[in-house]
Amino acid sequence: MVKDNYIENRLNANEMFGAFLNNNLCGFIGSHEEGSLGMLEVLPKYRKKVIGYALQITATNYALVNHRYPYGEIVETNTNSIALQRKLGFQLSSNKAYWLIK
Repeated sequence: MVKDNYIENRLNANEMFGAFLNNNLCGFIGSHEEGSLGMLEVLPKYRKKVIGYALQITATNYALVNHRYPYGEIVETNTNSIALQRKLGFQLSSNKAYWLIK
């Protein structure tokens, strides 16, 4: 998880969605600059409680309401995220995307 106030600042600016239990942040999701949904993280002690599922649905619905095409980019070794996307009815592209970073 990000160690500085980045997540808190993004939540306060309504640029991300957070999941809270008893006022404790237990997970979050947002979108990347190019528009893909992402940054989904559920803190370890809150995993296996459908929080990631709820966050992904919230972000997807928000994108749809705002006339955006909901999509994400997932590292192919991230099997938990791939399973979540499939459970929600998302389809994996047969094409791979490559990021070139300098």
